[in-house]
Amino acid sequence: SLPNPTAPRTDRLVNLSARAIVDPTHPLSAGFVVAGTATKSLVLRGIGPALASYGVANPLAHPQITLVSTSGATLAVNAGWGGASALATAFSQVGAFPLPANSADSAVVEQLSPGLYTLRVTDGTADAGGAALAEVYDASIDPLGQSQKLVNLSALGQAGAGTSALIGGFVVAGNEPKSVLIRGVGPALAPFGVTGVLSN
Repeated sequence: SLPNPTAPRTDRLVNLSARAIVDPTHPLSAGFVVAGTATKSLVLRGIGPALASYGVANPLAHPQITLVSTSGATLAVNAGWGGASALATAFSQVGAFPLPANSADSAVVEQLSPGLYTLRVTDGTADAGGAALAEVYDASIDPLGQSQKLVNLSALGQAGAGTSALIGGFVVAGNEPKSVLIRGVGPALAPFGVTGVLSN
């Protein structure tokens, strides 16, 4: 059947993620934009140890997350989620996979005003590095009905072949298909001062 033309569109991006190899000199940065006119609740996570349960080799042992505003201000830092029950409940509500209570994975819940943000995942103990996942979840009570929404994800990190590939993931929810623009940018990063860009 055809969509109801009078029903409001609810197609939204509700989860954004990026996986890459992180080491002391190569963080994983996930940028995102909150659009709208009011604050949005978000679950932000930096996953390392918990990736081992999903067959990911060499996970980052001590991921640390830092949330930064577009002005460069640090808004939140976490280096171990601590098994907090409120966070575990938030993971369940947004459909995020659970974390062991004693894991060194990192997570926070933040209320963010419309704007541009960067979630950085770094090697919290400057050890040997490993695979890490940066995650952004819409944790609003009604993510499909609110005017504020996630509208952009960009990930900057090491990009290699095979298991060293930089991987971006996202979830589209709602009652209609969503048109998305997907880009893989390498050479065009050079004018912005990024070194070691991927040539192809």
